[in-house]
Amino acid sequence: DVCSSDLEAGVNFGVVTLAKMAQRVADVKDDGIIGAKSIIAINMMDDTVFALALKLMAVDRYRRICRSEEHTS
Repeated sequence: DVCSSDLEAGVNFGVVTLAKMAQRVADVKDDGIIGAKSIIAINMMDDTVFALALKLMAVDRYRRICRSEEHTS
């Protein structure tokens, strides 16, 4: 379910980071503030494409976090 995975990412990464990720997926300025331009761009995207791209971006972020923890432990 898209909403629950987005909520999880928002909790784990913080809402500003999640907003920036969503903006990158929608190809708008990633300032972390979801305003009218971000909402329009996101709403213009296919729901499945947006959700998958956001999920892949989250997986990549988790992967980078795990790799950095491997190097510090």
